[in-house]
Amino acid sequence: MRFFSSLLLSALLLLLFVFPFSSSIFFFFFFPFLLLCMCILLRVFNASVSLIFSRIFCNLQVCLYASLEIFHEASMPALRAKSLMLTGFLEALLTATVPSSSVRVISPTHPDQRGCQLSLLFPQPVRPINQQLLQRGVIADVREPNVLRVSPVPLYNSFRDVYNFVLTLQSVLASEL
Repeated sequence: MRFFSSLLLSALLLLLFVFPFSSSIFFFFFFPFLLLCMCILLRVFNASVSLIFSRIFCNLQVCLYASLEIFHEASMPALRAKSLMLTGFLEALLTATVPSSSVRVISPTHPDQRGCQLSLLFPQPVRPINQQLLQRGVIADVREPNVLRVSPVPLYNSFRDVYNFVLTLQSVLASEL
């Protein structure tokens, strides 16, 4: 198919160079043929492009398969249970160790009314705090002007990660004062 399309394209280019556009033979005989050939080329090209975009590449397929295996091994009830424990642990550490004048949890306190995310309200703009957290390897979501959203994801975060985040937040808040 590719050979046929390149042969057709070569024939069209040859026709364009042999018969100039000013020739009446070109317009009455070869121009309809040229349009037909261009339509065929476009159909062939579109078919090959759609084949490329409809096919999943091997590397992507391996990554997808690996992630689906992880989801299969970790059941949803187990993930939800760990999510509740991680978020509860984060909330408990924040309320126990970080002064309420520095940060306040504004997410619902009841676990059934929230996911794994906690929204933290700061009295000052949160952009500099987020920049320092990023420099220390913590990725959070900023909601201007003063809300930072953190989410301990049960699939790949641990209780140690939550504890390290609270220690990092404490050091960032101490350096901001």
